[in-house]
Amino acid sequence: PIYPDGTPADIGAIYYSQEGNNAPIITSEWLEFAGRGREYEYVATAVDEGETNFVFSDLPEWLEEIDPGVVSGVTPEDCDSVTFILTCENEQENQDITLVDVIGVDGKPLRWALTGVLPFEDSPYAIVDDVYIPTDSTLTIEAGCDIDNLTPREDQYKNAHKFLPDGNLKILGTPDNMVSIHSDYPIGEEAPNDYQWQGIRRNYENSTPVDTLIIRYLDMYGSNNGISLSRFRHSEIVGCNLHDNGNGITIRSDYARVDSNTIVGRDYEFERIIHGSGGISVNGINASIRRNKIISHNQTGISCTSDIQEISYNYIERCGLSRGNPDNGRDGINCQPDSIGGIVHHNLLVNNGAGISLASGNGQDSHVKGKIYSNTIIRCWNESAIRLSGMDTAEVYNNLVYNAPQAVHFSNVDFSAPQSINNNLFFSCDEDFDYYLIPGYGVDTTLNHNGDQCDSFGNIFIDPELIGFGHDPYGLRQDSPAINAGSGVVDEDADGTISDIGYRPFGHNNPIPEI
Repeated sequence: PIYPDGTPADIGAIYYSQEGNNAPIITSEWLEFAGRGREYEYVATAVDEGETNFVFSDLPEWLEEIDPGVVSGVTPEDCDSVTFILTCENEQENQDITLVDVIGVDGKPLRWALTGVLPFEDSPYAIVDDVYIPTDSTLTIEAGCDIDNLTPREDQYKNAHKFLPDGNLKILGTPDNMVSIHSDYPIGEEAPNDYQWQGIRRNYENSTPVDTLIIRYLDMYGSNNGISLSRFRHSEIVGCNLHDNGNGITIRSDYARVDSNTIVGRDYEFERIIHGSGGISVNGINASIRRNKIISHNQTGISCTSDIQEISYNYIERCGLSRGNPDNGRDGINCQPDSIGGIVHHNLLVNNGAGISLASGNGQDSHVKGKIYSNTIIRCWNESAIRLSGMDTAEVYNNLVYNAPQAVHFSNVDFSAPQSINNNLFFSCDEDFDYYLIPGYGVDTTLNHNGDQCDSFGNIFIDPELIGFGHDPYGLRQDSPAINAGSGVVDEDADGTISDIGYRPFGHNNPIPEI
């Protein structure tokens, strides 16, 4: 059909007159947010072919028109929400009318694109919609900033919020003045799944790499995904406290440094651990994962894919218990190096589904070298304490394993190459070794430096005599047979004696987090 202006029909229900007799279209937001006790300003905008005039009606007493199309005022401390009417009229006296809803929030509202600096002086902040850092931009969050992610209200907006860093992100808290980003739900309570804020996320595998991710001393809780980021050239996550999140830290980045973080999963009841990919998961070369405390995660405590620099001095408790079920156990630490190898040392693992797994993703011909030493592993529910698979050569020494279905399991390992399992202490294990191992392991045939019975490789199989209470229940007692029973491969202890077996030498401190 031909419309009155002589043109073909328009698409849709609204007829647009090309003769100029059209109503204006208001383009300013109908849903607004105002920080309680803060200055609020609303600027009306519209699209029209000529001059327009704005008229405000039903304004609350705290708002007044200061310029044509602009109202301003200080939001009352008790403001929940207010509405007013905005009318736009053009020269032909055609009108567009909208009802503007202004919601009062505690803090400076944040939504959509963020760049520059979030200063401490403007804190607290309130995230009221998705926020993102545009590509090639940088957002810096100063120490002490408090950022509240508001749970969406069903009568006003639907989707849970996301924090999407497509540009550089720098969260610069300090030990004494952390940055806090959190849900507005109380700790220990869950928002409905559809309304849980989504955490800090960047999961676009084909996206352009971003230069910098620095997150220092962040306190974060109540999200569905925790920190889940990919494609950063430089990543540093240090000194953070993540608790009551669905996941911990998941990052795809080379040269990632994940250091001195505390990550506690949702574990309101032992049998009901919320879904999640685990405590820390890193995919990239030369990762350093050190001095972290990881407690109560549904899947693996620490997972690292590609070649790693080291995983050391971490404390991992109650991870790998799928939905709290010990029969569906996963590892406390799981490494899958591609070509060079992995080093896992001086970690303390307690009550996990399994212990430490080092497995090459490229199979037996990968020439990957694995090294697991000076770890303490207490109670694995349903898997081996130490597992190595697809390795060219492996070194396992100075480890203390107490209570596991199996102490050491090798599979798809080149036994024509030298394999070393020496100077470990295995006690209260259903099985010490499996049939893949060289004969002689686990058979007491000689005495070690301390005069205790051991196999020909220095492994001992007696009670380690742990402290059992206090701030370090898994440390060695003065009469422990693990003292001075270690391998000469490890440097002498600080007291100048032969190395001890386990994560912490007797009588000396090391930088593992306090239990």
